[in-house]
Amino acid sequence: MVFARTTVTECLICTARKKRPGVRVTVEHGDELDYCGGCISRLYAVLTAPNAREPDAPRALSVIAAEIKKDWAKVPLNAEPYLRAMKDLNDIEEKFGHDSGKDIVLRFLCNASLWKGPVARRVKRELKELIA
Repeated sequence: MVFARTTVTECLICTARKKRPGVRVTVEHGDELDYCGGCISRLYAVLTAPNAREPDAPRALSVIAAEIKKDWAKVPLNAEPYLRAMKDLNDIEEKFGHDSGKDIVLRFLCNASLWKGPVARRVKRELKELIA
């Protein structure tokens, strides 16, 4: 992105957060951004993060699987293959081999009865909503 010119004005984010005024940048194709460089960098980092998603969109199965692995110290052998498969999936509609994401999630839930606690309840509820 090449900047055509720069004019000084207040950054909308800095102003809202009661910080110092920023810089308005007019880019080459004429669009104006009412944010300073620091705020633009933070917004870009958030929007391009691997787990960036729409507010109402479900989390990717790989993100859910990572949370499960982090919370469940000793995953039993009967649930481990389904957890590994979930790490390779982003969406419930994707396939893993001959199995659909929905089948893998269902099989994981059947074998996750030993996983207890508040995180387990929340994640299991989220997975059940995904397959509903």
